[in-house]
Amino acid sequence: NTHIPEVIGAARRYEVLSDKTYQDAVEYFLSLINSTRTFATGGSNSNEHWGDPHRLGDTLGPGTEETCTTYNILKVARHLFQWTGSSGLADFYERAIVNGILGVQRPGTPGVSLYMLPLGAGNSKGTGGHSWGTPFDSFWCCYGTAVESFSKLGDSIFFEQAKNKTLYVNQYVDADLKWNTTSLIVQLRSNFPVPRWDSQPTSNATASLQLVSASAILIRFNGTIMLRIPLWTSKADITINGKPFTGSTAPGSYAQLTQEWIVGARIDIRFYPKLHLNQILDDRDQYKSLHAILFGPILLVGMTTGVRDIKVDEPSNVDAWVKPVNYSTKLNSFQLFGQSNLYLRHQGFNAWADPINAKAGTDGPDSTFILSPPLTETTNDQSVSIQSMNYPDFFLAKDYQGNVALLQNDKSAPFKQAATFNMVAGLANSSGVSLEQNGLYVSFYKQEKNKFTLQKPAQEDVKQFAADSTFNVTTGNAAYRLFSFIAQGSNREYLLEPINAVVDEQYTAYFNMTS
Repeated sequence: NTHIPEVIGAARRYEVLSDKTYQDAVEYFLSLINSTRTFATGGSNSNEHWGDPHRLGDTLGPGTEETCTTYNILKVARHLFQWTGSSGLADFYERAIVNGILGVQRPGTPGVSLYMLPLGAGNSKGTGGHSWGTPFDSFWCCYGTAVESFSKLGDSIFFEQAKNKTLYVNQYVDADLKWNTTSLIVQLRSNFPVPRWDSQPTSNATASLQLVSASAILIRFNGTIMLRIPLWTSKADITINGKPFTGSTAPGSYAQLTQEWIVGARIDIRFYPKLHLNQILDDRDQYKSLHAILFGPILLVGMTTGVRDIKVDEPSNVDAWVKPVNYSTKLNSFQLFGQSNLYLRHQGFNAWADPINAKAGTDGPDSTFILSPPLTETTNDQSVSIQSMNYPDFFLAKDYQGNVALLQNDKSAPFKQAATFNMVAGLANSSGVSLEQNGLYVSFYKQEKNKFTLQKPAQEDVKQFAADSTFNVTTGNAAYRLFSFIAQGSNREYLLEPINAVVDEQYTAYFNMTS
């Protein structure tokens, strides 16, 4: 990271003195980093070092990637864009800031940032040597750059060539620009790749620009608006005041809109983001199967405690095995009767009665489930199977010891029976429910550390057993985030969520893909 400011200095030397040697050095530097040492996030380095080229496979872990490096590499990309106007550099800038910057401040906790953005299997922002810091005692270098990064989110959205009234729209986020050259205000609104705080799940990736004026003066001018058409979209539809734009909208370029503009003009854009793979930059055979999954510029990480293997028939046909989550799926949590903060949750693949803080750690997703139709064929309308929200195709089931555990569905008849419960009226209160299987009840009665097991109704302490076996079924403590998907492998399924949205969950950024 100490080297990148030297490159930024070289860029300024070229801009001030027109010394082409320094222009060549800066261009070569970014090209070298991006082609040999950059992760799918747009960031680079491991434990603050760049290693050998095309050798990233064994660097994935809690020490990748440093936030300061991403912060500074964005400055280099900004300089280069101003020299070249390359849409590829604007694409890179977007990917790096969406994945490497927006997720390094802990939501809802002022003053808490990340040093490193972990990319290894089973890693978490909440654990490891450089996990979330503290508001007052962790003033690493990356705290300084994180604070600055979030103070300049308006940087590099727009660029201008004033002499010919040309405006470049590089990043699609909500923003207002006072375009002094034309005396107009440009209002940019977008729902992708950075959703608004009140955005709802949608398959539409849209943006709009409106030219407005703070005065009543009618303003007309001849000029050009250059709209970046990202490489991640399969196509783009553009209308100007409701009329289709007929010029080129090739992905990986700019749509050039040149005409007379008048106050009140409106441009609408629709993108079609693609699911696609990014192979890790490593030319060794043992790492060539490592791929990241992206939706447009957004890196999707898989929820896992460490496993990253996935088997699919055609890995390159991503749409065939990665599907959007069903946002209409009803998510539920099981609150213990009479104990408002005690819930059934899975941890370490065992089921426990634990206090839950739904806004912290992994408590929310670990205590949220899907009530599915029973895995076994039955005529009992009380029968259900209970699937984990964050580990698709994993169900609460009776294990060989009689404990209630979160287990992967192996499709066998014994498993289906072990994962089917009858949801009956609560033993302690008929407005609640109890989970029964072959005369046994899911209960933590007299269990060490409140572990759930399947037990016969107690002959003594009947009221206590009933209370420890009764739940209120509530709205889920967690919900699917925007842009969430399910990766459906033949060996297992993974919940995929944007890396900039996960907080403390364990995840993997790269999957070992085999067919």
